[in-house]
Amino acid sequence: MRIGAVGLAVGVGLVGCTAPSGGGDGSGDGGPMPGTVELALRGTAFVPRDVVVSVGDTVVWTNFDQVSHTVTSDEPGDLGTLLDSDTLGAGDRYEFTFNQAGEFVYFCESHPQVPAMVGATVTVE
Repeated sequence: MRIGAVGLAVGVGLVGCTAPSGGGDGSGDGGPMPGTVELALRGTAFVPRDVVVSVGDTVVWTNFDQVSHTVTSDEPGDLGTLLDSDTLGAGDRYEFTFNQAGEFVYFCESHPQVPAMVGATVTVE
């Protein structure tokens, strides 16, 4: 049990960090490999609220709150069709790999009245 608590503490400390493995994309040009970016739902907020990632990166949202949340896209004409998690209970995770550049706005369907849960963005370069 103690090992799990230490692992959780270490994992929580890494929120927002990219974690690509290796030193290149295998093409010999030294380009970055796709990575994983960890985001949190904590304190009824997306943490961090806005993030910049690279094409091919996977973003993982983990709910650290005791209340349920969603990750739902909020683009005109695209409500919930790009990002559309199930309801995330405490400890649940949702991940999405961004394969095209752009700015992707999202919110929590459970808390549309909470400013920290509306208008968050993933910018993909």
